Amino acid sequence: MPKPTFRFLHASDLHLGQVASGVDRPADALADLLVDCTYRAAERLFDIALREEVDFVVLTGDVIDPTVAGIRGVLFLQQQLERLAESGISVYWGTTDDESWPEQVALPDAVVRLTPGESGHCSATPDKLPQVWLTAVDRSGVVSQRAVSRSGDVDKTYTVALRSRPINSLERMAAEDSGVDYWAFGGSHRRRTLFASKHTAAHVAGSHQGLDPSETDAHGATIVSVDQEHQSRLWFVPTDALRWRSETIDAADADTLDDVERKLTERARQLAADVTAVDLAVTWQLNVPLPLYGAASRPDWLRELAERLNQRLAVTSPAAWTVAAEVVTPAELPPHWRERDDLCGEMLREADTLRSDRSLPIGIEAAIDTSGNVTSSDEVEGETSSVRELSDEQYLRGFLRLEDAHERRRLLDEAIVLGTSWLEAEEAQS
Repeated sequence: MPKPTFRFLHASDLHLGQVASGVDRPADALADLLVDCTYRAAERLFDIALREEVDFVVLTGDVIDPTVAGIRGVLFLQQQLERLAESGISVYWGTTDDESWPEQVALPDAVVRLTPGESGHCSATPDKLPQVWLTAVDRSGVVSQRAVSRSGDVDKTYTVALRSRPINSLERMAAEDSGVDYWAFGGSHRRRTLFASKHTAAHVAGSHQGLDPSETDAHGATIVSVDQEHQSRLWFVPTDALRWRSETIDAADADTLDDVERKLTERARQLAADVTAVDLAVTWQLNVPLPLYGAASRPDWLRELAERLNQRLAVTSPAAWTVAAEVVTPAELPPHWRERDDLCGEMLREADTLRSDRSLPIGIEAAIDTSGNVTSSDEVEGETSSVRELSDEQYLRGFLRLEDAHERRRLLDEAIVLGTSWLEAEEAQS
């Protein structure tokens, strides 16, 4: 294997100053972490650049919006870039034409901001690096003439193309005559390699920190090691200060809600033990037996469950925060239950009728005409004045229409499972 000649760190989409979201009523300690996580993760990122003694750093994507980050974010980034400069590490920051930096805050000379069409020469010591050119490109991916001409000798020159988002053409990235050895892209929170060959690599670094529960698992940066043949080898380094996880707990054999909680607690402790120096924010999906579905689905039980878990597991280091828990709706009930001569069988047969005919109203739809008129009391038994008053609200009428077939089916399925669960639980107790 050829010996590496230099290494650089590629990071993107730091979103400094953006607050992580998606947590309902977080505890104070978690709220602080949601506010600070982009900063803590960024500091880890620059610590890695220093510890690994990379030759330079490449930044792409949405690094910072000064109008969002404010003076705190601007001064934080300035300080971190100065740390790199003091250690002789240059930074090449790919920006767009409309991205600004406050003129009052000076960046180190070792920081080079590149807009599309601009190029820069790596300022590291010539005896350590081959000739390295970095150029920012537009969506076409056309490399500036200066960069192409200076990279004519592929044995001496390594070219990095920077862009805030991937270019449109995979063929352009893969072309041997593109004049680019490494395409450094941003624009996505998920890291992925778009193309890799002996001649070139195209990579989206992903964000250094997940910002909501949908952005699960580790986030970080990419270290690129380049050998004498200009082949790029990539490896991921995690930097996140708060790691989102989505976990499914199979508690189908549970007899009580306490059994469900014990299984969940065991898994949470295992998750916390498997990581170091990063707090977890976990969303739980619970598979429970049908007789427990109704009780486990109660919002008050789920809320109290999260509180108990956080009291036990969010006080450790690293912490394992429970940010949400929900019960998975069973995909299908036993078909033979529809033949039962009881309330459960009758309900399932009625549900089949409602599923097959979308014109039939479900639930309160039967009590409220979506045009705003309440049906007569002869049509709906037990009509109340409160229903009549609510029916006059336009937003409520729109909500009750359930025009989306998928949403109607989902709500109907959940209602049927919930009702069946309560009936089965009552039968088990009788």
